Amino acid sequence: MRNEERFNKVYDKLCWCSTSQQNQTPLEDLTEPEPRTSPQEPTRGKGMKRKSQEYLHDKKKPFPNVDNESMGSSRSVNNGVRKKFLKMSRAKFDFYKHALKKNTAAVAKGESSRKLENPEKAKQKIKDGRSAKEQSAEFEAKYVELDQLGEGGCGSVFSGYRKPDNLQVAIKHIPKCNAPVKLQDESGKLLCMEVAVMLKLKDEALHAVDKASPVVLLDWYDLRKELILVMERPIPAMDMLDYIESKGGTLPEDETKIIMRQLIKTAIDLEDKNIFHRDIKIENILIETGSVVPHARLIDFGVSCMTTERSCYRVFTGTPNHVPPEFLTCCRYRAGPTTVWQLGVVMFETFNKSENFTTEKFIGKNLKIREELSEHCQDFLRACLNTFPEKRPKLKDLLSHPWLK
Repeated sequence: MRNEERFNKVYDKLCWCSTSQQNQTPLEDLTEPEPRTSPQEPTRGKGMKRKSQEYLHDKKKPFPNVDNESMGSSRSVNNGVRKKFLKMSRAKFDFYKHALKKNTAAVAKGESSRKLENPEKAKQKIKDGRSAKEQSAEFEAKYVELDQLGEGGCGSVFSGYRKPDNLQVAIKHIPKCNAPVKLQDESGKLLCMEVAVMLKLKDEALHAVDKASPVVLLDWYDLRKELILVMERPIPAMDMLDYIESKGGTLPEDETKIIMRQLIKTAIDLEDKNIFHRDIKIENILIETGSVVPHARLIDFGVSCMTTERSCYRVFTGTPNHVPPEFLTCCRYRAGPTTVWQLGVVMFETFNKSENFTTEKFIGKNLKIREELSEHCQDFLRACLNTFPEKRPKLKDLLSHPWLK
């Protein structure tokens, strides 16, 4: 008798537990996926119409995997929501855990292009397997930095020399925030655009006495917060702005003709290599003064880019006063016609340095070509500064103009 009473009490307690906890989420459902079941009518409200029941089923359910029977009380609804979030969190955790494990194994084998970030930035490998700290130490051991030569929109340039042979160099510091554009080289590495362009300019075919050969990039260092470019520094030399002022504010036609021929040949070389300088002006041209005949050198490729014949640009980068007219009217421009326009601006300022050239003034006829110049020279200027880009001559056609012969 005692055994029967004990059994009945245990049985009643089990029935009460199963009835009171029928809407609670079982423990195993928190770890195992819940199978989708066919929609059932909600049991809330016996006098509910069919249309209202369907609306409650379609619109009021917090999550599609919550049982319809659990809609009878707010406690059961909260359990369903909790259950859904737990399943979502567990799924995300499993996914990231699996991805991290898989990527770690792939990186260890060298089969993955995705590299895990190292929290110690000072030890992060940046260039040729060397850390930023190692590169900084190498730069300080190899070069001595002196006075500042100039400052532009992309960085600052300092004079200096190389310790082993006392070679005079120009050292350019570029904050990484000013060099966001990257270019992939032949080995697949991402390089700063200016570095990638200047590495292409090391070709010996670009360097000749009759060309405005670009300055050569000797070394470069990728540090944590900045890039350091070490370039050759022609001595004696001065930028074309100072050179024109030293000559009284204008240059004679014969001397201008020599400089323009050199610039055009270098512009053709850049075009053949699909390089767009974007900011050719007298401040970005060095004139070597060590010989009787002036020798021009093109510098500052900070806003340069790689281009093609069909490339069209909608954002202007360069000197705002020298913007090509087509950008003011159509908000677009191309590399070839823009380079011809900029060469025309350089030539205009060699004869009219007292007047600051702006595109708006020239279009408004507030700036005029000097009538004292020869007819061929005036015709050459008008061709380069034509307001219609399709009517400007090609770079290669400029060399055959009568004024340059």
